[in-house]
Amino acid sequence: RQFRGRYLPYTTLRKQLLELKSKQPAEAQDAIEKWRGTVQAETARIAAHIETGLKELQVGLSALSELSKSAAEGNAPPYMEIRSLDAFDNLSDGLGRYRDFAEVNYAVLIKLMQAYDKELGTDAGVNTYLPAMV
Repeated sequence: RQFRGRYLPYTTLRKQLLELKSKQPAEAQDAIEKWRGTVQAETARIAAHIETGLKELQVGLSALSELSKSAAEGNAPPYMEIRSLDAFDNLSDGLGRYRDFAEVNYAVLIKLMQAYDKELGTDAGVNTYLPAMV
């Protein structure tokens, strides 16, 4: 749910990449630059979403830390231990979801750059552009 519509649009970008091959050399270079710019913008959008999510998780971790301090000092009611465990479980799940989201998008980006290299007969996609985007 929270990641719907936020993944790297592989199908669209792959289709655009295949269309680049049919362009005349004079217009192909501009189209290639535009395509790479689109991929970079999509990558930045995904990175911003991950950054926002990690900041939210960090806020939750800070709250859990305060709750744990109160419990350790004996200032928290007994039911707070269960709430602390629930909060820890939620943080762990959230972190796992963001890790999985990042890994899927990274794998898609690798596939796109490999396709870029194959379709355009270069090695710049994987060796130059991919490292610059991650």
